[in-house]
Amino acid sequence: MLIAAAAAALVSCGKDTNFEQSEKATVKLVANAFTPVTKTVIQNDRSVSWAATGEVVALIELNSNAPTAGGPDYYYTSTGYSLSDDAKKAQFEFTLNAASGTDFDYYAAYPSSAVRAVSVGSSGYNEFYFTLPEEQTPTATSVDPAGAIIVATIENQASQATSLDFSFTHAAAYGQMTLKNVATKIGSEHLESIKISSLNKKISGKMNYCFAPNAKNGNRPAGTMTPVIDTKDYVVINADNLTVNDAGFDVWFTCWPFSLSGGETLKVSVITDKNTYTTYTKTATIPDSKTLSFVKGKISHFTVDMSTASEVTVKVNGTTLSQINSTDYSGVVNFTKDAVITFSGLDDIASYYFDPDYLYLSGTNMMFKAATGLYTVDILGYKKDIRFKRMKDATTKATINEHGLWLMGWGVASPSMENYQFGWNPGYSYCVAETANDSHVYRFSGKASNGEYDQTVGTRFRSDYLSFKYFGQDGWGAEKGKMLSPDATVELTANAAALLKDAGDLMLKDGVQLVPGATYVLTIDLSVLGKETIDFYKQD
Repeated sequence: MLIAAAAAALVSCGKDTNFEQSEKATVKLVANAFTPVTKTVIQNDRSVSWAATGEVVALIELNSNAPTAGGPDYYYTSTGYSLSDDAKKAQFEFTLNAASGTDFDYYAAYPSSAVRAVSVGSSGYNEFYFTLPEEQTPTATSVDPAGAIIVATIENQASQATSLDFSFTHAAAYGQMTLKNVATKIGSEHLESIKISSLNKKISGKMNYCFAPNAKNGNRPAGTMTPVIDTKDYVVINADNLTVNDAGFDVWFTCWPFSLSGGETLKVSVITDKNTYTTYTKTATIPDSKTLSFVKGKISHFTVDMSTASEVTVKVNGTTLSQINSTDYSGVVNFTKDAVITFSGLDDIASYYFDPDYLYLSGTNMMFKAATGLYTVDILGYKKDIRFKRMKDATTKATINEHGLWLMGWGVASPSMENYQFGWNPGYSYCVAETANDSHVYRFSGKASNGEYDQTVGTRFRSDYLSFKYFGQDGWGAEKGKMLSPDATVELTANAAALLKDAGDLMLKDGVQLVPGATYVLTIDLSVLGKETIDFYKQD
């Protein structure tokens, strides 16, 4: 099948430091050498063109008879294409599986690297699942093409199409931020990246695009775009292609549509190589009578003066953490069981996931729940998570001899199931909380997910599949049955035996699934030498 695809024109709007309207450049899609899979580059005219090579479009065909008599719905990617003389149109080639039916709908999206098709049970494909990169590498005059997401729809075809004529529209918004007085602020430090954020706004990451209303998607209208739980409230711009000066340089980015009204804030940070990474942040408050809107298919321009930006220092219990990249901090801190924990330097810390086996609230105070000891604390801004790792000393992770128990495998995750399963990754295991000082009893708890792709924060057990094991170090070596003695007896309590089986890995018992949304508790008791007792039960 051939699809004639007209690319999308992009109009412009703009905002300056006083958030007044100002006309700015428009864009077209042309070749970009640094990214081989997508080709979007800003130009100074209104047309949009396809690149000569490397373009790939994703296509979903929905069949009225699917998934029964007429065959299933299908997801395809283009196998080739040809251009019109002016490159304004392209014919994309697809090889379709033959299907019968009386009502076919077609949905196309670009770039295919940003698209995943979502199947919803017997309803067939139900929506696109777009990922707008939270980390982008623009040029000095153009957005990163991986974030220039466009989409097209043709519905109600009486039979399977042999050709289609698509016109694409933009799903993403475009930003052009002019930064001033950065050179004076950072001095001899090298600019690594720029972060643009606004608390609780849906700026980058994942977004669902609904095809048609049905019971599975809450009867959302066709074309509705809905953020998922881990959609990011920031975008990070790699500064490799930018030239720093005080007069002003442009930072191009794409984002999901969002708006800031009077009193809301936009935070702009520049991250340098000082002490590996250091952040300077300016918080801009929108005046009461103004708005700053990022609209799909439009360019919003604004200017930020960084001369008054402040250096960010993040502390936990008074200990300064090291910045390890544009979003994350880490440090080694002594914690005392049932003592207050203090955080400073991050005004969005309340939006992070607080591990229920390490932390709890007492009134307005955050308290440490696990055993007293030395821990590495990682504040992971990219997934809004706080992670603890038991330490032997300031540089060495604890083994089981120093009360460090580690978890690896599938079906266990934190802070949510999709994307964050632990897997078998030595060096990146999850450190299980010890419940009391010197107890050698360890606890891991959380909600059961609704399958593999549940993004609900706090889903830490997969409802339909478990295959995991605990270890005596962060990686391979001493494992289940060999913790504090080389030939320990492993026992499952009656509660655990009703849900789990010991097949080398701990797995769901045949025919058993967990209840999605219910809280489950895993306890590993090593308090009796030569015996390892595993308990697992539904708490509510």
